[in-house]
Amino acid sequence: MMLHSSKWIWAAVATGCMAVGANAQWSDNFDTYAAGSVINGQGGWKQWDSAPNTTSIIVATGGTFAVHTGSNCVGVFSNGVQTSDLVHEYTGYNSGTWDWKAYSYLPLTNPPPGQGPLIDDVFFLLLNTYADFGPYNWSVQLTMNPNTGVWTVDAGSVATATGALVFDQWIECKATIDLTADTCEVFYNGVSTAPAYSWTGGVFGGGGGVLNIGCIDLYHRPGVTPNSGGYWDTASLLGGGVPAPTTYCVSKTTGNGCSPTIGWVAGDQASATNAGPFRVNGTNFINNKSCLLFYGGNGQGNVPFQGGTLCVAPAIRRTPGTTTGGNPPPNDCSGVPSIDMNLFAVGGLGGSPQPFLTTVGAVVNCQWWGRDPGFPAPNNTQLSNGLEYTVGP
Repeated sequence: MMLHSSKWIWAAVATGCMAVGANAQWSDNFDTYAAGSVINGQGGWKQWDSAPNTTSIIVATGGTFAVHTGSNCVGVFSNGVQTSDLVHEYTGYNSGTWDWKAYSYLPLTNPPPGQGPLIDDVFFLLLNTYADFGPYNWSVQLTMNPNTGVWTVDAGSVATATGALVFDQWIECKATIDLTADTCEVFYNGVSTAPAYSWTGGVFGGGGGVLNIGCIDLYHRPGVTPNSGGYWDTASLLGGGVPAPTTYCVSKTTGNGCSPTIGWVAGDQASATNAGPFRVNGTNFINNKSCLLFYGGNGQGNVPFQGGTLCVAPAIRRTPGTTTGGNPPPNDCSGVPSIDMNLFAVGGLGGSPQPFLTTVGAVVNCQWWGRDPGFPAPNNTQLSNGLEYTVGP
């Protein structure tokens, strides 16, 4: 259920819950539910005020539509009669720093099989206070309007922040919540939508909230087209405070003048439980060459290696091989290797992932290695700089 304007009654109650431990976490990728089933009543999901609902459905991949991760996502539909508020409540989240995020898909030209393009607004809402039939208090309201192609965020003020929507692909919606500092910041597609504002002050700044994460509400405004809706996947509530990845060391210039560089996808977080992807990627590699990722858990390296620098300290492990991709031949610098280290860490890509990849707080160092025909053996390799990241919950 959305907030219609700033002229609503601000209500709040003290939760009296114990604080959740620093490593507490929650996630749902919707893969454990049967495709085609109603999500309400499964996995802690419910309709607003526990009302009956049959329009929030588990959707499987098919045709040209692919879910974000795994085999299923959830579609939140409305049919003009029945509102869809997909709610999940939480208890005990009343201190510390947290990230609530999920991936949203707004179909414009590429809906799942049997579904139509999105017509009505989709909302990403977080409440600091929720109980069936009230009281309610909203702290996050991100509105996605497919008719205007604009997202709107109410960031602690009656003035709104706006930006362009992204259609027909999975994008991240995230709220970073600091209950110690009483702040909240909303991100769309990896970019901050507005400066941080007061969590207890609420979406319009009226105040009356509490230092508590009460629930998430993935809401679809009642429409008139039963097969129109928004889609969500890979939802998680993770303890914040995990340092951002950093790059270090130097890359090796390739035989044809490329400067291979390591990086990661903005908004991804290394997770011990594979709560969403953590994609380590590269740019400026020689195209269509075999490659893999070196990684280790013993810190940074900086020693000569194959005509360049080895940026990972021993013992060094390796991921399964892949390719740099890029343009068709001839050779250029269009190679863009990538690997989801969260998925690899839990055995989803084969190989022999080391246990520290799924240990909260572990520091991991990694570096791309690939073939380079521009140098004689044993220096016929391309090497990126290094990346250091910390495994979160």
